[in-house]
Amino acid sequence: MRNFFRFQLIFFLAFFILLTGCSNAKRTPSEVVKAAYMAANAGKYGEASEYLCRDTLAVVRVLGEKDVWDTATRNRTITKIEILEERVEEQRARVYFRLYFKDGSYKNDDEILVLEGKTWKICY
Repeated sequence: MRNFFRFQLIFFLAFFILLTGCSNAKRTPSEVVKAAYMAANAGKYGEASEYLCRDTLAVVRVLGEKDVWDTATRNRTITKIEILEERVEEQRARVYFRLYFKDGSYKNDDEILVLEGKTWKICY
């Protein structure tokens, strides 16, 4: 009986750590930008849009998630994202980054993020 209880406790703790460890709540603004762009670059538009704030998500859905993200990723041709700078001020952040593309070109860009609950979201 004691071993069964120990097993249940270990299982519960492992499950809890897995759930909280995989959440977006622990991601920095830079990690959110990278995750959003790389998800979109992989054609996972719904996943990429999960990193958008409510207002931005509403606009993106009207315009079409695929079209918006394909424009941002130059039709899914990003090869690398380099974070240049991250500025965080309380519940707002700005991430400056460089996107590298398959054709050898690059583009400097930035995103503004806000905290929604405990999660950083891209919001413009």
